[in-house]
Amino acid sequence: MKNFLLITLVAIISFNLQAQCTDLFISEYVEGNQSNKALELYNPTSSPINLANYQIHRWNNGADIRDAGYTLVLSGTIPAKGTWVLVKDTNATEIVYFGLRNKANAFVTASCGTGSTNRTMCHNGNDAITLERVAGNTVVDIFGQIGIDPGNPAAGGGWNANPASDYISADSSGDVWTTDNTLIRKHTVLTGVTTNPGGGGSVNEFNISTEWKREGFNMFDSLGSHNCNCLNFNSILNPNNSLSFEVYPNPTSSIINIESAEQISTITISGINGATYFNQDYKNASINTVVVNLKEMKLTSGEYLLTVIAKNGAKTTKRVSFN
Repeated sequence: MKNFLLITLVAIISFNLQAQCTDLFISEYVEGNQSNKALELYNPTSSPINLANYQIHRWNNGADIRDAGYTLVLSGTIPAKGTWVLVKDTNATEIVYFGLRNKANAFVTASCGTGSTNRTMCHNGNDAITLERVAGNTVVDIFGQIGIDPGNPAAGGGWNANPASDYISADSSGDVWTTDNTLIRKHTVLTGVTTNPGGGGSVNEFNISTEWKREGFNMFDSLGSHNCNCLNFNSILNPNNSLSFEVYPNPTSSIINIESAEQISTITISGINGATYFNQDYKNASINTVVVNLKEMKLTSGEYLLTVIAKNGAKTTKRVSFN
């Protein structure tokens, strides 16, 4: 009976995850100094998604009426369990800008003046942003609150987490989150926000701390990968003591994220010929997540074997493609 209940519980959890992890959402937001602006999208599904079916729209300074000059139809493909980074490109020369530019999968090359052909990526902390399906402008995720301007960032405005009001007050004395900050979606978020906070009314009801965490000013290291509970873990049901873990992105040209249902004891990366390139012991730590930089190992393009051993002895080897 206990085993049946356990299997049923895991099945319910797995079903709930799959029911929510069905479409793209915004996983990272960058609003840095000058032209350092970016958005990261995450694909929580098990299949690649064609981005030509999606667009990004910026609701400038509290606007609630669409303006085509603030809509960008996307292109390319985002891999399963992978990310896609869009960066505003103005050919800037700042060193910090090139650190951001190297993270991009695509660019929007435009100024933010009134004569610009596209001003989608000209956000400065007080603009709502929507990720939409092109067909019918169907919203699949909302950052901010459409129809609300939380204040001029230069005067301390922008959305924050003001505990005095539970939500946010324009130009409040609370910390501003959306101005001069990189924000990362919490790993517990499994789907986008499809209903405008507050229902489009005049009261600001976007509490950014509910789904987002702050990374800091001009911080770009986390762009290009995302940690999300949409990853499937079922090692508790493994009858043969094999470990279930997720590795992403795969293929990769840089880092891999390893997410295990059990606490990790050892990680080894070796070549098909048996040569060992990475062997790390985590027995004295209590971790389920590890990030490994394959690029630093100076590997040649090809397939490698990733072996993860859990503290309970469970073990699994997967192939990782490095290019």
